[in-house]
Amino acid sequence: LRSTKCAEIKDSTYCSRTILGITVGAVAAIASSATLAMKLYLGAVPFLGEVGIIVLVCIFYVFEVIFVTDGAGPGAPIGNLYYCSWISLLLCIKIMLVCHETYTETLTIMEQGSADTSTPHIDDTHENIQQSSVVRESETSNYGKVSTSDASPGRNLDPEENTSEKVERESA
Repeated sequence: LRSTKCAEIKDSTYCSRTILGITVGAVAAIASSATLAMKLYLGAVPFLGEVGIIVLVCIFYVFEVIFVTDGAGPGAPIGNLYYCSWISLLLCIKIMLVCHETYTETLTIMEQGSADTSTPHIDDTHENIQQSSVVRESETSNYGKVSTSDASPGRNLDPEENTSEKVERESA
């Protein structure tokens, strides 16, 4: 792109805006790949690190949309570059909203679950969510099973018990 358009146009503004668009796309791809790799290999990304990355990428995309889709920019004509620039910015904003939602949900969970006055830490989010899902799984896995709290006096819940002894005890 640089060798054909920039040589013909001789406009440094057009070429620098093209380079800006390519650079922002490359930085966003590297940042999102690094975040994904951390989530896959480490199991989690520090929340503030994830938020910092998405805010930085979103700021880059704001500048990219302003300069690339401007009347003098390479994305001025309605086409792939124009639409991809705007869609990328909107997706970054959506990811920031999801991060904000996760933050507020975590604070709500931590405020409801903690009786002490300690300061909640957002890095505990992943562990709290995993613990609550384990509790829910154990509650649903025990559904329909007889527990020892259901036992009435004189009732034996041992599945190994001989059924003839059981009948004799119940009839007596």
